[in-house]
Amino acid sequence: MAVLRAGNMYNEYKSTHAFLAKRANGSVYDLHDASNFQEQTRRAFRFSGYGTDFPSGLGLAVLYPYKELQPRNVLAAAIEHFAPSIIGGELIVNVNSCALDANTIDEVALETSESLRDAAIRSDVQHFVSIVRHAQLNDNPIDVAVPDTKKNSLESLREKPDVKQLQQEVAVGGSAVFKLSMPLSRRGISKSVSLRGFVGRRPNSQYPIDRLFRNGMSLPNVKTKLTTDLDLLLLVGSGDLAEYLNSCEGMAHLDLLESKEVSIKLHELGFDGPEVKRFIKNLPTTLRYLFTPDAETPDAHVFDSFFSKPMEKLGRKSGSKNTTKRPINLPPPKPPVCSVKQLPDGLEVLPNDNFNDWPTDISIQLVYADGTSCPTWTKLDFSLTELNIEAQDCSLELRDNRIRANGCGPTTRISIRGFDQNRELDANIRKISNA
Repeated sequence: MAVLRAGNMYNEYKSTHAFLAKRANGSVYDLHDASNFQEQTRRAFRFSGYGTDFPSGLGLAVLYPYKELQPRNVLAAAIEHFAPSIIGGELIVNVNSCALDANTIDEVALETSESLRDAAIRSDVQHFVSIVRHAQLNDNPIDVAVPDTKKNSLESLREKPDVKQLQQEVAVGGSAVFKLSMPLSRRGISKSVSLRGFVGRRPNSQYPIDRLFRNGMSLPNVKTKLTTDLDLLLLVGSGDLAEYLNSCEGMAHLDLLESKEVSIKLHELGFDGPEVKRFIKNLPTTLRYLFTPDAETPDAHVFDSFFSKPMEKLGRKSGSKNTTKRPINLPPPKPPVCSVKQLPDGLEVLPNDNFNDWPTDISIQLVYADGTSCPTWTKLDFSLTELNIEAQDCSLELRDNRIRANGCGPTTRISIRGFDQNRELDANIRKISNA
């Protein structure tokens, strides 16, 4: 493999990448602008939604996709990495027949939760969506301001009333939304910039959520290395701070970097240097320390993970005779909402006798199995409006291959018949929320 340097040669621009362009124009390219060429491109790659109303826009064609690029995985990745933009109405993701937006994110998140990569989000995706929404829409965040962005600036605020209030909320198992303000200098002028945050104790001993979003996009590698039980979300909105952080990110926008190229970019934009970047990158750790009240008695084992302990006697250490394993106290599993009875040409959904949290709403997604782990549905398979659907003790909403049953109770019964008996039916039934 050779990595070549792009540049001019014999009055022609030579690039290391292939571009679908009309011609080279100095160090850039002139794109094809003929209407017949654009129409042929849309037709060749099957781009839909363009025409007189929307002649342009972003269309992505993946010609040889990996197996992981299935509709459910794409939707899950969008929720994990762009949830604030989706909830704020700035981003709508259309994948096949599914529209992921501010109104559907709760339902789509439940349907795609098994495809989420982050274990903390996957364990309770409803909790993740709710705290992102709470952090964005809260009208009365607690103000926390630091005088500078030096290393120990946050620790100096430990005795401030606002920080004490946050500590007390966290100590009793609650949560809070805060606004962290800090100075940022640009072109010799210092101004106050801020970010929003959510902090709360993670319920049910699950993995804590640890995410920083810049302009609604996640930087997944900006996180703490602490073993903690606190959820912490950081949201940086548009403005100077977002522009500053964007200059510190790599091409993949996964982390905040510090290099010669970053320093040059910050200087060109008028920012002082990487001090604010270091402050932001350490926030997932320093904020967790700040929002945790001081312990009354010192922890004798606080440095166990940093220093090795000398053995009492030299030589080979004998194994421990105590092989008793400590029991892991896990919460009891939640009973499923429904049971499914198979019919010759469909199925019947009945309430589970062990489930008592009525009333509730459920989502039923139906698709023909095709031998893959994530089969897809098309309009050529079946239409719900043409099937024989009977329901009692609930109201139904039909959309594509999904049925939403609202207000289900202990006497609910839903019968769906009329499917092709020569094909295997795959049903995905989930609880949406309490009615």
